[in-house]
Amino acid sequence: QDLDTDEEITYQMVSPEEASYEDNKLSILAPIGKGLLGHAEGEELAIEVPAGTLNYKVLKIERPK
Repeated sequence: QDLDTDEEITYQMVSPEEASYEDNKLSILAPIGKGLLGHAEGEELAIEVPAGTLNYKVLKIERPK
């Protein structure tokens, strides 16, 4: 969840080769991907990106089946 806009966003973490911004598939090496990795549900975090700081809350984590 974007804490600044209250928008809920679903991202899929993928390898750099599979990344597609239009499909919300984030590279694990991209700034947002790196910022999200290792966090747990319910955590609030600030992610530094070239355009500034993104304030997010992790609502749910799903593992691929």
